[in-house]
Amino acid sequence: MGLQHHSHHRHALSRRGAALWEIMFAAAVIIITGFFIIPEFIWYYHPAYENAAVATLRMLTSAQEVYAAKWGVYGTPAQLGPDGQNLIDEILAGMTKNASIEKSGYYFRLDCAKDGSSWCAVAWPTKWGTTGDKAFHISADGTIKWKGVEGTNPDWNRANYPPYLGQ
Repeated sequence: MGLQHHSHHRHALSRRGAALWEIMFAAAVIIITGFFIIPEFIWYYHPAYENAAVATLRMLTSAQEVYAAKWGVYGTPAQLGPDGQNLIDEILAGMTKNASIEKSGYYFRLDCAKDGSSWCAVAWPTKWGTTGDKAFHISADGTIKWKGVEGTNPDWNRANYPPYLGQ
């Protein structure tokens, strides 16, 4: 009987909790695994942000075509938006030639010529290298052009905002 009691006492002492080395080993495994998973996770969503930006630009083209068919000119974001013809959502309706909006990991800006004869829009990542590596440009003919920019946010001022129509 004494032998059984001694065996039970020994088992109880060895399983009070995890040893410090077990906790450190588990933490190391989690950290090392994170180094491999997190970059893959970011790259998994990276193309999705770029695809969403292109889809948004195509949707702007459709909205402009519908507006031009009705009014004979292209519209501003306010004219295309919920307070106008309701062809674009209220987020995109906030764009102006001087103010961009953020949507789906990209900034967007739309410019319409004062006489409504032409328009263009640009989109660039909110975080270069994370939400995208490409800036996109679309004009009234529906052609989307892109430029890869590595590591820096381009200066989207009037001098290099192609083509700047608001003058």
